[in-house]
Amino acid sequence: MSLWVRPLTVGRSFVTGQPARWASGLGGLVLILAGPARAQTPVTADQVVQMALQKNPTVLSAEQNIKLAGGALTSARSVILPNLSLTQNYAHTNSRSERAKIDPNTGAITAGSFNLENYNGGLRLTQSLIDFSGWAGIRSAKAGLESATGSTSATRATVALQAYTQFYTVLKAIKLTTVARQSVQLAQDQLKRTQALFELGSVAKGDVLKQQVQVSQSQLDEINARTAIEVERARLVSFLGLEPTTKLEIDTTLTEAAVQFDSASVWKDAFANRPELAAARADLASAGAQLGGAQGRRYPTLGGAATYSYSLNNKFPGSFDEIDGNSSRNLSLSFNLPIFDGRFTKGQINEAKARKLQAEYAMRTQELLIAVDVNTALQAAYQARERINVTRDGLASAEEDMKLSQEKYNVGSATVLDLIDAQVALTRARSDYISALADAQVAQMQLRRARGEKF
Repeated sequence: MSLWVRPLTVGRSFVTGQPARWASGLGGLVLILAGPARAQTPVTADQVVQMALQKNPTVLSAEQNIKLAGGALTSARSVILPNLSLTQNYAHTNSRSERAKIDPNTGAITAGSFNLENYNGGLRLTQSLIDFSGWAGIRSAKAGLESATGSTSATRATVALQAYTQFYTVLKAIKLTTVARQSVQLAQDQLKRTQALFELGSVAKGDVLKQQVQVSQSQLDEINARTAIEVERARLVSFLGLEPTTKLEIDTTLTEAAVQFDSASVWKDAFANRPELAAARADLASAGAQLGGAQGRRYPTLGGAATYSYSLNNKFPGSFDEIDGNSSRNLSLSFNLPIFDGRFTKGQINEAKARKLQAEYAMRTQELLIAVDVNTALQAAYQARERINVTRDGLASAEEDMKLSQEKYNVGSATVLDLIDAQVALTRARSDYISALADAQVAQMQLRRARGEKF
C-alpha cells in the first residue's frame, strides 16, 4: 500500500528510468516511483493459435479464395436467371445541303437542308430455357466453392499447427535458458568448492582450471540460449502477423501431458474429416461437371425474348401514353442446334477429360499424403509418451549421480572429470526432459490436425 503526499513536481527516476513523483512529507524529500506500465498478460498456446487464424496473411489470403469461388458461382447462375436491359437513344441529324430534291412520282420538292431529332428506347427481357452446358457450369462452380472451402480449412489447420509448434519452440527456449542458468550456477558453486579444496591442499591446480573451463562453457551455453529466445520469439511475432516491435509474452507453464489416443479412431477420422481430401473430392466433382459442360455444347439450346420499344421524331416523349402510341412489341423464341464448329467442342471435351483424370490422380495423391501425415502424427505421439517416461527417470538418475559424484570428489574417491561429466549429464537430462514435455504438447496438436479437426 503506497502513501501519497502533496506532489511537488514530476520527473524521471535516475535508477529505473520510469516516471516518478517527488513529494514532501515525513520530515524530508520522498521519492515515490510511479510503477511501470501494466505488464502484458501472457498468452497461452490456444490464444496464439486464435491470433494466427485472425491475422496470419496466409489464412487471410486463403479466405479470399472462398469469395472468389462464390463470385464464380454467382456468375455461373446467370444462365438460369432472366436478363433484363433498358436502352434509351437520342440521335440528331443536321443536313446543310442546299440542293432541293424533287420526287419523280409526285413532283413534290423537298428542301435540301433540315434538322431531325429521333428519340427511341426499349425494354428487353431474355430467358434461357434449355442450356446443358450452362447448367453443367453451375454444378462445376458449386463444386469449386466446396473445394475453396476445404482448401481454406486445410490452410487454417496447417497455420494452427505451425503457430502451436512455434509457441512451444519459444517456450522450450525459455525453459532451456533456465536450465543453462542452473548449469552456470552449478558450475560456479563447484568452482568455489574446488578452489577451497585446492587451498587446503586436497586437490591439484588442474582441477581448478578444469572447473573454470566448465564455468566458461556453461556461460557460453547460457548466452546461446538467451539468443535463441529472442530469435524464436521474433519468428512467432512475425508468424502471427504482428509488428516486429511487439513484445509478446507467453505463458511458460509446462507440465506433463498424458498423450491419449486410439490409432484406429485417428485413421477413421482422418479419411472422414480431413479438409484436404474434401477439397480434392470437390475438385474431382468440378472436373466432372466441366466435362459434362463440354459435352453439352453438342446439344441444342432454347431461349426466349420479349421486347418493348418506341421511336419518336423531333419530340421528346412527354408521357407514357405518347410512348405507348409509338411503340412496338416483339416476342421471340430461339432454337440453336450446333452442327459443325470446326472441332472446337471436340477439343474442349478432350481437355475436360484430361482435367478429370488429373483430379483423380490428385485425390489419390492427397489420400497417400494424409496416410503419411497420420502415420507421422501417431509415431510422434508414441514417441512423446515414451520420451516423457524415459527422460523423467533419466533426470532422477542424473540428479542422484550428481550428488554421489560430489560426495566422492569431496573425499577424493572421484576425479574432477567424473564430477564434470556428472554436471554435463545433469544439464542434458534437464534439457531432454523439457524437450520431451514440449514435444508432447506439439504431438497432441499433430493428432488433432491429423484427425481433421476444424480450427
